[in-house]
Amino acid sequence: MEALVVDRDLAQMRRVAIVMYVMGAVSLGVVLLGPDPDTSDHAALAVMAGVLAASAGVVAVVPPGERVMRASYLWGILLVSAIVAAAKPIGAVPFFYLWPVLFGAYYFGRRDLWGGLAFMCATYGAALALWGEPGIRSMLFTGAMIPVALVAILVHLLRGRLDRAMGQLRHAAATDPLTGMPNRRAFDEALEREVERSRRSGLPLSVAVVDIDFFKGINDRFGHAGGDRALRRFAELVSDELRPGDMAARIGGDEFAILMVNADRVAGAACTLRIASRVAGQAEADEAPLSLSAGVASASGDLPEPDRLLLTADHALYSAKGEGRGRVALEDGTVVVVDGASAAPA
Repeated sequence: MEALVVDRDLAQMRRVAIVMYVMGAVSLGVVLLGPDPDTSDHAALAVMAGVLAASAGVVAVVPPGERVMRASYLWGILLVSAIVAAAKPIGAVPFFYLWPVLFGAYYFGRRDLWGGLAFMCATYGAALALWGEPGIRSMLFTGAMIPVALVAILVHLLRGRLDRAMGQLRHAAATDPLTGMPNRRAFDEALEREVERSRRSGLPLSVAVVDIDFFKGINDRFGHAGGDRALRRFAELVSDELRPGDMAARIGGDEFAILMVNADRVAGAACTLRIASRVAGQAEADEAPLSLSAGVASASGDLPEPDRLLLTADHALYSAKGEGRGRVALEDGTVVVVDGASAAPA
């Protein structure tokens, strides 16, 4: 998922960079076509307009890697400094620094932001020192550097706040609020991702669908608050038994799913039985003992579609329930009784 986000950001950065260069060329073209009592700088500005247009073409053709985008960020600052050196008078040219600097402030990290501002400071200062009008150089320098730096810092801070808010929203959208486990949406995405990975690598993959036995009886006896406590306790016990790389999620009211990577039929069954044995009979004071039924499906190489693998595990779960609950059933019909589990209602 992250790779897709990065790809979209880079594509967007390229579009913004192209627009930035094209608009810079158009702006210079408007200046060249408008009335101007001093045309001594027109030849240099025409060259700069051509360079900006050519830069847009280069960015459009070159694949949008991070290095290309960072180079485009600094190249934009350098071009504005070159226009400052060529323009007579300088006029409002320094405020065009806002385009490349804000580009860097929004898309890159803090180090890139400060590096860009330092690069602007050096190139703008050099342009003013060599070609600026004496007497007003310091005023022009501070009059552009301070507002551009402040706006860039503000945009960078706002982007950071936006990223944090989006991260919180993504986490909330993928998390079950009661148990803190991933939800059905997050599990489906992870399952699809792992199925594709297993198809490429040939490594096995197992999925277990798990149900808390007689959960309605727990709700009837201890109330919904007691049922919620049982769900949270169940989620903690399952999460504690997961192998590194595995994932457990709440996909329904009292239904959970476990994704076991690099686990064939034997390993998937063993992992599910270990979890079921850990859960079986566990109870806090004044709470119901827990037991579970589970169905396990495994595949490797030519894996079925993710929803088909999950459906196979779900069918195995019904077999486990049909055999009396407190059991783990495999897709081939094998049913194993969980040590310590009770088939009686809570």
